[in-house]
Amino acid sequence: MKHITIASLLILSSSAFAADQNPEKLYIHAFRAPSTGLEYRTGRIGVHAGVYTTILGRGEKSTEFFKLGATYYYRLSNKRQFERFESYFSIGYVRGLNRDYSKKDGAFFESGFLYELGKGFEVRLGTGMLVAKGFRPEFNPTIGFSYSVPIR
Repeated sequence: MKHITIASLLILSSSAFAADQNPEKLYIHAFRAPSTGLEYRTGRIGVHAGVYTTILGRGEKSTEFFKLGATYYYRLSNKRQFERFESYFSIGYVRGLNRDYSKKDGAFFESGFLYELGKGFEVRLGTGMLVAKGFRPEFNPTIGFSYSVPIR
């Protein structure tokens, strides 16, 4: 977990170099990307907290985690036809809430892209990797829906 904390601090410290024209925003997220919860974003850096729900095996029931993390946002192209697309990388701490992962700590790494639908609405599509001591890494599609409101 020490390495995850160090990596999170590095991502957050990069905000000093992230000259961006995005205002500060508060996101309300639904579903998996990054979790069902809230995110505060300024420029290219976001900090989020919520509940991450997933199904880890065929025929299994939902496994839920508390998730706290940081996200780095970036654009791959400044061309007009891609202005609504934005890529992201996220790292997070997870704590199991039920099933085999109950009260177990882990890390969650996610990357993907979002598409701005307009009027504060976005859709996200990515891939995440869950790692926890005593478990094999789990890979999941991460789909999400978000609504944001500018703070300033």
